[in-house]
Amino acid sequence: MRSGPAATAGLLLALALTSVGCGEEQTVATPVKAAAPSKPARSVAPKCRRLLGEFLDAMESLNNTVAVGLDYDGYLTMVNRVRATYAEVDADRLPLLCLARAASPAEAALNSFIAAANAWGECLAAGCDLAKVEPKLQRLWARASGELGDAQTGLRALASS
Repeated sequence: MRSGPAATAGLLLALALTSVGCGEEQTVATPVKAAAPSKPARSVAPKCRRLLGEFLDAMESLNNTVAVGLDYDGYLTMVNRVRATYAEVDADRLPLLCLARAASPAEAALNSFIAAANAWGECLAAGCDLAKVEPKLQRLWARASGELGDAQTGLRALASS
């Protein structure tokens, strides 16, 4: 018959208690002081919003404009504006929670918007039919929109936790 985990734990505890009385010197365990709790996520949210706000706002504007429609030059101008706001983000000052929950998905969204700009530009340079590249652009824009949504959700989660 096999012993269950509870029986094994009980046996080990009994052995530990017995062995304490066998030695010449007995020590009493002192309680370990718990480490100070880390900053709550809620206190990280304002700093995260302050550091990422312009970048996220610029991407939201691009995302909304894509939904309405624009030409390649207008799209490229907006992508470059978003890239400029991204360059202004001081990544070294981002709290780890902010980086994980908001900045990382925001960066992924930017990369998807850039990939769409590249695909569109390559198509134009090759003289391809725009209808041919449209499904790829729609997929990339949908991915970017989802990643941007993840970043915004992450920022809201920081504020509410």
